[in-house]
Amino acid sequence: MLDIHALQLLSKLINVSYLCREAGLNPRTIQSKLRRGTELTVKESRAMYRVLRSDFGAAGFELADKNAAVGDPSPTWEDLLT
Repeated sequence: MLDIHALQLLSKLINVSYLCREAGLNPRTIQSKLRRGTELTVKESRAMYRVLRSDFGAAGFELADKNAAVGDPSPTWEDLLT
C-alpha cells in the first residue's frame, strides 16, 4: 500500500492529479491530504498503488510494497521502485 509520506516523495516525480483520476479519486482531496500530511484511507492507498503498479509495470518497472516488510513503515520513493 501507499502511505502519505511515500506519496509526498513521489509527487516530486509524478503527476498526482493524473494518478488520482486514473484511480477514480478526487484530486483536490488527495492534494489537500498531501499539503496537510493527513494519512490516506485504505481505499485511496490501494487505488493509487494499483495505478502505479500498472503504469510503472507498463514502463518496465516493478513496484515493491516495502510497508509489508517488518521495520520500515515509511519507504522512500527509491524503495518503491525496484
